[in-house]
Amino acid sequence: MIIDRNIESVLIQERILTKDQLGRALAEHKRTRENLTNIIERLGFSTEDEMIKCISKHYEIPYEEITEEYVRPEVIEMIKPELARKFKTIPINLIANQLTVAMSDPLNLIALDTFSFASGKKIKPIICKESTINRLIDHFFGKEKEVYDSLEDSVDEGFYYYSSEEKSEQVEADANAAPVVRLVNIIISKAIKMRASDIHIEGNKKNVSVRFRIDGVLREMNSLSKKMQPSLIARIKVMSRIDIAERVRPQDGRFFITMNDGKEVDFRVSTYSTIYGESAVIRLLDQSKSEVKLSNLGLNRKEMENILTVSNRNSGMVIVCGPTGSGKTTTLYAVLNEINSVEKKIITIEDPVEYRLSMVNQIPINPRRGLMFDTVLRAALRQDPDIILVGEIRDIETARIAVQASLTGHLLLSTLHTTTPAEAFGRLVEMGIERYYVSDGISMVIGQRLIRTICQNCKEPYNPSMDELIGLGIKSDKEEMVFFRSSGCERCDYVGYKGVTGIFEVIEVNDDIREMISTNRTPNEIKMEARRHGMVTMWENAITKIVEGKITSKDVMMIIPRE
Repeated sequence: MIIDRNIESVLIQERILTKDQLGRALAEHKRTRENLTNIIERLGFSTEDEMIKCISKHYEIPYEEITEEYVRPEVIEMIKPELARKFKTIPINLIANQLTVAMSDPLNLIALDTFSFASGKKIKPIICKESTINRLIDHFFGKEKEVYDSLEDSVDEGFYYYSSEEKSEQVEADANAAPVVRLVNIIISKAIKMRASDIHIEGNKKNVSVRFRIDGVLREMNSLSKKMQPSLIARIKVMSRIDIAERVRPQDGRFFITMNDGKEVDFRVSTYSTIYGESAVIRLLDQSKSEVKLSNLGLNRKEMENILTVSNRNSGMVIVCGPTGSGKTTTLYAVLNEINSVEKKIITIEDPVEYRLSMVNQIPINPRRGLMFDTVLRAALRQDPDIILVGEIRDIETARIAVQASLTGHLLLSTLHTTTPAEAFGRLVEMGIERYYVSDGISMVIGQRLIRTICQNCKEPYNPSMDELIGLGIKSDKEEMVFFRSSGCERCDYVGYKGVTGIFEVIEVNDDIREMISTNRTPNEIKMEARRHGMVTMWENAITKIVEGKITSKDVMMIIPRE
């Protein structure tokens, strides 16, 4: 049992020890570094059994002597051997979503939160003698010696919580302490395993919330002790090489890791201050996704053929539009992967560079150094490029240079924030670009949304109601239609969804549409003309995927713009 200051007070309060006895034991501990519990027993002041019973009663934590028969074999693998040994803990039983663990130190918040993250379960601790825990660990995990690095050695020293007024030297020291290092590593590892795109660590009034964005939806993973908030944020700042002493202004940083399987993951970090302390958002960028192909995005065959035809031209402009988080950058990377070759000079201008591409000159903008989209784009045009990707058209200067480049022998790829692709032409005109430049320069506009896909392992067919069909605009004289939904299973972590797919609307600019742009026709008129030439709308593509059993009607009605 680890005796900290709180337990010391309880032992004195309950008259298990006197202040003098505790003082003598602490002096001996300081001199010999021997376990404090052993010293108290050796000096005859008390026994481990008496102290454990006292702690059990005071904190209302059950005290049991566990034998091998108590331990359910199927729960042993829920905690790794190194964690069990380090925190003197053994998993006992699992009922519903609650994992019972026997611990020598059930007041260790770091241990409790670590096990909760590692297992994905709520933790119910019971207190047990350390000798018993060690015996069970040896029985179930073997007696081989574990190899730990230097950061493991300080766990038994406890976890130091600091206030916002304390010196940055102490903040940095604690941010590099073993418990918080381990916990942050577990959070990151779990996020990668669960395919999260973002990690949200947010302080609330009473705790710290950790949420993962998975398939576009935030899911709460755990609530941590409020006392851990400063150390967690400080550790993330240390990893991101940003100022740990700055706790008011927002800051941005990055760090990189390479997994054991060789997978490289980049992390973009944003920290900011709230009324409940600092919070952080970490964006995960799996570099293996840089190799994404058009065929994996969710395009239909005709859309993919049209995109490949246009993107293999020597000039013109392809714009991908949609809201933030709709996968626009991924689509642009997929286009580059299809046309990238040693015969072509490709330059990208991004804020920031998300995925690293081979044989591509990627340039991050840097406003503090005056490197904005327009200035970098001007410089890039002097580098004899064949293809230029501009991460986003935000201002008239960037828009003007981009359109002019598309008319002078360059293929220009970029993104624009509009609700539908037909609105992109008018948006550029509103920014100040002449209509004849817009009509002549733009070759294609791709509108898109991301939508969760149904877990294929647990999906079930059902017959939609008439109200559901009417809501989707479906008029069917056929026998009952079949849609799909999912109830959740182990493969999808019981949420019913796994992965996302794109829903697209692709307008290829032909002579008729150029004429409509030049004569200031409305977005709806342009859309109707594109449909006359064979364009499939986002809504129609979504209905097809519903019938194919890939997505749900509920998600479609929430996410896809209604016609």
